[in-house]
Amino acid sequence: MSFLKIRSLLLSILVLFAIIPGLTFAADAAKSTDKKAMAAETKNKHDAEIIAFVMAIDDHEINAADEAMKHNLSAPVSDYAKMLKDHHEQNKSDMQKMADSMSVTPNESKMVMDFKATGDKKLAKLAATTPDDKFEHAYVDAMINGHKEALGKVDSFIKQANNADLKKSLTDFRKTVKDHLDQAEKLKKDMKAKK
Repeated sequence: MSFLKIRSLLLSILVLFAIIPGLTFAADAAKSTDKKAMAAETKNKHDAEIIAFVMAIDDHEINAADEAMKHNLSAPVSDYAKMLKDHHEQNKSDMQKMADSMSVTPNESKMVMDFKATGDKKLAKLAATTPDDKFEHAYVDAMINGHKEALGKVDSFIKQANNADLKKSLTDFRKTVKDHLDQAEKLKKDMKAKK
């Protein structure tokens, strides 16, 4: 083998050894970037599920308030239903804006769909309650139970949320839900005192 061929072969081998580690490094860097992107996507998907669940809570409260307003209720309970509808419509709008700002679509997971199905059954049972005075008591009881359940979920979501703005929004929503619960409990107390 001539000196030039040996020299050329050695240079080729050196170049190959210089390129392979760079290729391995590039592949490792791509894998690391993919893992980071997947982790971010998972966090966003979970936050999108939280947003969808909160919006489902809002929908349920809006629907229950709409049902309540079809009945002849006392002024305090009627006012309460109207207030709930207004607050939950506003919160639902705020949650959609949050999703938009995070560039996510609310994720209607199995958990969210199950919550909606259960809420629909509860609402159907409530709607079938007659006469109006019995409906009024059943509505207030449903609002107490529903807001207690919502508080538990929201507390869990505050701990689980990844986005700082979402955590703040959930913390604010928790205060609203707690206020709704307190008002429903006061309505129930006042209703018992009138008996």
